[in-house]
Amino acid sequence: MNFKRLSMMSNNKIVTGMYNVQQPSKVCDSCCESKQPRKSYNTEIPTKSLATLNLVYTDVCGPFEKFSLGGSSYFVSFIDDYTRKVWIYLLSRKSEAFLTFKKFKVMVETQSGNKIQRLKSDGGGKYTSHEFKKFCEDGGIIHEITPP
Repeated sequence: MNFKRLSMMSNNKIVTGMYNVQQPSKVCDSCCESKQPRKSYNTEIPTKSLATLNLVYTDVCGPFEKFSLGGSSYFVSFIDDYTRKVWIYLLSRKSEAFLTFKKFKVMVETQSGNKIQRLKSDGGGKYTSHEFKKFCEDGGIIHEITPP
């Protein structure tokens, strides 16, 4: 709060037990710097992709204490970097992630006419099996693994 408002609150006894605050004639450099507004955030986040399905992010989350109405305690998300579209699939077990990815791949490639080129996931183990690696190689998908 600035000194003018603190002084007004003190003089009008708005806050009980507040000491008398007087506006100083000179403010220190640290106070001036702390009052500076921060730089604004970018209103548009740049994408790393040039077309739909060039890069898809995925992650499996769970288990959750509360089950969904269908009895699921996990979910897997897929996010297209170019369109920022998000798909969420509920899972009963983590082991369903690979099968769900296969279904997702067929659906989005059929609907968009584009192929998934890169898939980015954490190294958490859901997408690190030899079967998944072979599936990506056969489909021409580059699987990028980030730290978990």
